[in-house]
Amino acid sequence: MDSPTYLLSPKRCLEERYPKPTSLTEHPPCSTSTSPLPSSRSTSTSSLTLDSPRSSSSSLQEKEDGNEKEKGKGKEEVITVGISGCSSSGKTTLAFLLNEIFNPLAHPRLTPGKIINQDAFFLPKAILPFHRFSCLPSSPAEQEFLEASLDKYEAEKGDWKRPMFGPHDGKGPLYEISRNDDGYRVRGPDSDCADAVDFCGLVESVKGVQTRNTTSALLMIKEGEEEARRKYRDLIHEQRLRVQELLRRGNFTPSQNDSESTPLRFIFLEGFLLLSPPPHSPMQLALTHREYESWFYMQHSWRIRGWREELTSLIQIPLFLPTSKEVAKARRFARNVYVDAHLGGGRHPGQMWKSEGYFERVAWEGYKREFGWLIQDDGVKGKEENEGKKLGVWIREKEDAGVEETVEWAVGVVLKELEGRGVNAM
Repeated sequence: MDSPTYLLSPKRCLEERYPKPTSLTEHPPCSTSTSPLPSSRSTSTSSLTLDSPRSSSSSLQEKEDGNEKEKGKGKEEVITVGISGCSSSGKTTLAFLLNEIFNPLAHPRLTPGKIINQDAFFLPKAILPFHRFSCLPSSPAEQEFLEASLDKYEAEKGDWKRPMFGPHDGKGPLYEISRNDDGYRVRGPDSDCADAVDFCGLVESVKGVQTRNTTSALLMIKEGEEEARRKYRDLIHEQRLRVQELLRRGNFTPSQNDSESTPLRFIFLEGFLLLSPPPHSPMQLALTHREYESWFYMQHSWRIRGWREELTSLIQIPLFLPTSKEVAKARRFARNVYVDAHLGGGRHPGQMWKSEGYFERVAWEGYKREFGWLIQDDGVKGKEENEGKKLGVWIREKEDAGVEETVEWAVGVVLKELEGRGVNAM
């Protein structure tokens, strides 16, 4: 997506990306111009040539016979695992390790999987909803960052005045900063809400990967994969043995007939807003009421809800990683990208979404709002139903669990789902 286009004309770009609906009862489909997929409503008979009514039945029969002969050739079973949770809950690490475990090295039936990162589908900040939040420095380093951000804002502002209504015009500073008695007051975009993600593009990409109609160029490549592969080498090997044991119990051990087995391919989708509450649930109705209280949400929030519901329907195994606020914050600010630049990190003055105040009053509050149907007010998981599941979502048993425990739990859930689907008997 071209960021300058959004900055120059955010309203026009939104209208083009999110076309007006033909009906208020259903969300519009994603743009067909960018989708690599054919219409799901197209039929196989559209390519048939019927010379006369008499030849219709014979032509259709020949087509069906051909389909029967081709059945099984190139066919594979695709399982999409969705991993969601708050910021720094371990989603990316878990997705990477599961992709390493469920691969051909564990069993010949498994084919190389894919990882899709929701972070690759962020929209430009200039067109996002703007929020006001306060920043109270908790350390000298945070105080220094806020002071430097204030100086940067005052130097860049000049004669620019923000628009009274609508999204940012893309000309002045994204974040407005001022000093008050308690600390600092900030106004800026919320990049941790549903409007911050191009869910239409994300749905297109998931469908494309599921049908092998998209390329890896649409996926985000994370750094540190080789380091993680070395660090968790023993864990990966141990869990591969678990997968191997389950698959060997089926009728597809390596043999001359192994090619007749249906290949099994995994897609691991990770992001902080993958799951949506069930339609017509009290939480969904509450979100709807809240969304329509503002001008920006009124324009397209119902479309986003529709795409999020469609995205949730594409996930066969949804996993949720409950994490406490204290642990999430500690993990977040231990990452190099949140360390100040003069200390060798990636946080520069003016990047207020990397401030502690943003995490406390925007990111965390948004997490509680979006996942109130799965967690309690303090951010920990609610009461589970049906052996660790709640409303169809697998919730990790232990809050703030480490990497080893999380991987062991996740692999167990996937194997249990495979057994329940009868995969090991195919």
